Amino acid sequence: MRVARLTVPLALALVTAGCGGKTVPPRETAYPVSGVVRVKGAPAFEARLTAVPVGAPPDTDRQFETLTNEKGEYRFGSNITPDGLPPGQYGVRITWPDVVRPTDPEHEIDRLRGRYNDPKKPAFTIEVKETTNTIPPFDLK
Repeated sequence: MRVARLTVPLALALVTAGCGGKTVPPRETAYPVSGVVRVKGAPAFEARLTAVPVGAPPDTDRQFETLTNEKGEYRFGSNITPDGLPPGQYGVRITWPDVVRPTDPEHEIDRLRGRYNDPKKPAFTIEVKETTNTIPPFDLK
């Protein structure tokens, strides 16, 4: 029985060729972002916050979402890292679904009736700095 052996350089060349020569972009550094959402003074449990970099088109894939806990607290993470958001300014939209549908958020009924969810004119703007970011409470009516 004959066994084929590949040398390390040949094996690396084959692996690199199989990757199409594309490189993975470096990860952006993210910083913790947290705060509270209240509706009429009470914590908003399972409110959905969407942060989009200011100046990005409304249909950008650089949208970051999070849900509030039972105390109305949220922490942003991203598909880049679970530790926050990259530095910059973000428009923030908020919905408060009657039932959270993780796989189908477009069919959630917003108890806030869309008042804080206009992609063309976000309800709030936040700035993420290269530090821990505690955002003042979002007090909704």
